[in-house]
Amino acid sequence: MTNGDLPYAILDLLVQEVRAGTDHRNTIGYRDLDTIQDPSQEATTMNADDDRTEPYGSRAKKSHLRVPKFLLILFSLSFGYAMTFFYQFRTGTRSTVSSQRVAIADHTIVDDSTPSRLSTAADHAIVDHSESPESPLPDSIVADFAKPRKQISSPFLLGRKGSVMNLSRRHGAIYIHPGKAGGGTFLDRYRKYWQVAMLSCHPYPCRTATKMSNVLISVRDPVDRFVSGFNWLRLGLCDPFHDKRKGRPRRSGKNMAQFCKSRANLDNAYLVHNKYAGEPNRLAESLCPRDDNHQSGQSDLFPYEEADHDLLRLDHIRHTYKDWLAGMITKKENGIYLDTSTRNISAVVLEHGFDLLSQIDNTLKWVGRSNETTMSIFQKQEQARAGEEELDKQYIKSNGTLVEFHHSVSEYKFPVSTYISKLGQCCVARWYKDDYQILLELRKHGCHGDTAEVCQQAITSIYERRKLYLEDLTKSCHQLAAM
Repeated sequence: MTNGDLPYAILDLLVQEVRAGTDHRNTIGYRDLDTIQDPSQEATTMNADDDRTEPYGSRAKKSHLRVPKFLLILFSLSFGYAMTFFYQFRTGTRSTVSSQRVAIADHTIVDDSTPSRLSTAADHAIVDHSESPESPLPDSIVADFAKPRKQISSPFLLGRKGSVMNLSRRHGAIYIHPGKAGGGTFLDRYRKYWQVAMLSCHPYPCRTATKMSNVLISVRDPVDRFVSGFNWLRLGLCDPFHDKRKGRPRRSGKNMAQFCKSRANLDNAYLVHNKYAGEPNRLAESLCPRDDNHQSGQSDLFPYEEADHDLLRLDHIRHTYKDWLAGMITKKENGIYLDTSTRNISAVVLEHGFDLLSQIDNTLKWVGRSNETTMSIFQKQEQARAGEEELDKQYIKSNGTLVEFHHSVSEYKFPVSTYISKLGQCCVARWYKDDYQILLELRKHGCHGDTAEVCQQAITSIYERRKLYLEDLTKSCHQLAAM
């Protein structure tokens, strides 16, 4: 019997004890206890098993306190579950990490002697794929790695506790929260500052969003979102080889500097930490098909089909804006178009040099612009917050630019690589090429309110930075990178 079977063995013994103890309950009724006043009085009872009679006093010594059967069973089950949970909590992390090490070691070669430009206090290893170019995925870690995941989630109401207004109920508003696009700042702003509640879609797209009349979405340069999402996974998931943080089964909690997820998203942990060695640029450059005339000459790149498959597995970045806005866009031969005939779509753009907070505030006001009650509530909230700078310590502004974001890798002193080459930028931009078309549509139909011009300029800044890779499709990324 293994240690993992111990709680179940204890549970089985307890159930047997309960069954054995309840077999002798047919000896004396509760009404007999009420009629007997003197315990020393000689009374006789009939045994259910035979015809013997015995004094009540002697029988009372043999019988214990009678507890209802269902309470004993409930207690034993609760104790068994508690023991099982305690055992898994204490040993699950170590067994999971060790199984990852054994499984990964059978398929890859880790070269600890090679210095890494990412090496800091964490001492992350470089993975040498030259001897195993295919790098098969361990079956013990990834149960079903053959099919990319496209998951759908249900919206949930955020900010209900202590809120002064429900925007979803009053104005049919819903917030679409793509990963690593400023969504954490958006949520904290409308929940803590404005104290309003609203339905939110995260971490996967929601089908319910198409039924709402006001759709709010935060967007960002897909290339920047790719790098941030990759590093966010690297921060939140335990490195099976070199992570010195404490592992938690499902959630790492807010203190990611000390804790990490050890049993959730094991396929993501394998891809980020082991296969791509913690470098988003390695995955980015692998997303380009090989060009016959311009080979990169790098042996650590993977085939395009394999990299494409891997990206569709990574949380936060595998879903494109086309996935998030499914049912609200129409794709034709000459481009992608937003359907704004039955709903309003409002965009909040996260881009360096543009104020994100003012976009959030004005977008919320624009949603409730036609309702006097809503606008009066917003005015009261502004008056209540006037002069209270302590509430906005988490929002640091410098020359009108937000320089600190919530739920960002920059919050933690963790060694990550933000480097991405020109080749990697081109490969990622073309992988997300439909998202850039959607950004242009949002520039036309998704920027509203007093900050509409800020929103449009932010999207223009994003597109101009990647325009060379998106418009000149006659040249491959390898050719553009060599220029």
